[in-house]
Amino acid sequence: MTGRERILAAMEGRETDRPAVAPFVHISTVKAWKQDPDADILTGTAEFCRHFGFDLIHRNFNVRHDDFRPGENWAVSVREESRGKEKRITREIVTPGGLLRDVVSLTRLTPYMTVYAQIECPIKEEADLDLVAQYIPEPVIADLSGLRRAKEIVGQEGITAPWVWGVFNYMAQLRSLEDLLADPYEDPEFYHRLAGFALDRLKKALTPLLGGTGPDFVSYTGNLASGSMAGPDYFRRYVLPYEQELIQFLQAGGVRVIYHNCGDGANMIGCYNELGPDCYESMAEPPFADNSLDACLREFRPDIALMGNMDQIQFLKQATPEQVKKKALEILEKTAGRRFILATSDLLEEGTPEENLLAMSAAVREFGGR
Repeated sequence: MTGRERILAAMEGRETDRPAVAPFVHISTVKAWKQDPDADILTGTAEFCRHFGFDLIHRNFNVRHDDFRPGENWAVSVREESRGKEKRITREIVTPGGLLRDVVSLTRLTPYMTVYAQIECPIKEEADLDLVAQYIPEPVIADLSGLRRAKEIVGQEGITAPWVWGVFNYMAQLRSLEDLLADPYEDPEFYHRLAGFALDRLKKALTPLLGGTGPDFVSYTGNLASGSMAGPDYFRRYVLPYEQELIQFLQAGGVRVIYHNCGDGANMIGCYNELGPDCYESMAEPPFADNSLDACLREFRPDIALMGNMDQIQFLKQATPEQVKKKALEILEKTAGRRFILATSDLLEEGTPEENLLAMSAAVREFGGR
């Protein structure tokens, strides 16, 4: 089978020649492997997976719209300040009705990885939402050349699955997470207005991806409304209806959904079954999250594929190749007959021994089509 055939068969519960193996290869993973901060990420991601014998799920290109694109009645000024390893970006938006301000921090942890943090969000009060709703330009994914090029590079080696915002994650770009979690209790009308605005805006932005010309899948961010941050009651009442509508919108347009939660999720499986993505990742276990592969296999709907469960924070970096292979084979034995792709619990970290990555791919070949 080709990598593409294998991944799609694994997602759909059809027979494969061997299990699919597709660790989360991040931009920083590729740059560190090539030891080049300016490496071509689109080709480098495919080269990385080819080198280690992984099936290619290509996520490393952008299909998100830009809320800070200047437009009529939406004048944007940008100021950047460097503070050691941190770069702080302040964006001020002038509208006829008033000023909006957004501040983000980019901190370089290694020569190849930068961490993003939202310091200040543009919607601080209801009047700010009025300004945004009235004056913000229509959402447009300005450049789809990365998608077109990625599809050419991937070919039959795998699938494309770029990142898109989930509704709640996108709302947290517009309003602080602390406020978002309190809004349904303090001002439910405002919360639902903001959620409806975010949902409609994401639908408009993502429409060009539908109808067979876009990616095979999208990697859909669901990590902020996690089991510990939101919990199932909050999620069902205030998050699920909006996420479900966007997911069904994508699926109806021919784009399948990998729902990404790299945090706590043990108490959320019922919610995710209602949500109905095509695939759920990434089942991180203690001490880094609270998931259990056994519980996920027992409780998730069988038509939702599962992906992940290899700890990349400690285990893959510290274990011997023999231990990696043994662990991978144990996981494959448990998941045999299930819609499942062996992967990491989050992005593959710099400094992971290459022999451990090779051991991971060797395990699926040894396991074969059992």
